[in-house]
Amino acid sequence: MRKDSPAKRVILDTNIYGRILEEFHQKVIREAVDRGVLKGHFIIYGFDVIRKELRATSRKTIIGNEKVRLTVLNFYDLLVGNHTLVIDQEMKDLAGKYYKVYKELGGSSKEHEILNDFIIVAGSSMKNFDIIYSEDNKTMASETAVKSYKIVNGLNNIRTPYFEDYTKFIKEIRRLLS
Repeated sequence: MRKDSPAKRVILDTNIYGRILEEFHQKVIREAVDRGVLKGHFIIYGFDVIRKELRATSRKTIIGNEKVRLTVLNFYDLLVGNHTLVIDQEMKDLAGKYYKVYKELGGSSKEHEILNDFIIVAGSSMKNFDIIYSEDNKTMASETAVKSYKIVNGLNNIRTPYFEDYTKFIKEIRRLLS
């Protein structure tokens, strides 16, 4: 990214925080934050719905020597800082439109299974974010869901963020560190 390019505004889906722990990339992420290499390249936003999903992690789950819930919430807070979106009615309405088109396109997930994903995409779209990092290829980033976002956002003159996976995220972090 060129120096004069604006920082990419991104969301990390709930599953990305889990992958950071599973792949033992905590050290890499901390180094990137400590060295300030994310500044100017990424502004990582959180979402109240994502934090709630992370808080739902069992207090007893452990990876390595770390309690997953505490560690993942600490990483969320470290990366997000004070950049947090809160669900509003407009986001819920847009997510509802996504779901309606998703079902018309043959989407198979029930509304309660996919609504949080659609709310995250709605908020990201409405706030003109650049990227949503997600590993959720069965719901949030499924072909049918992405088609529904593009259709609804096109009708509402809203840009749909790009979807990238965890591998792309960690590769970009490593590139910034080098």
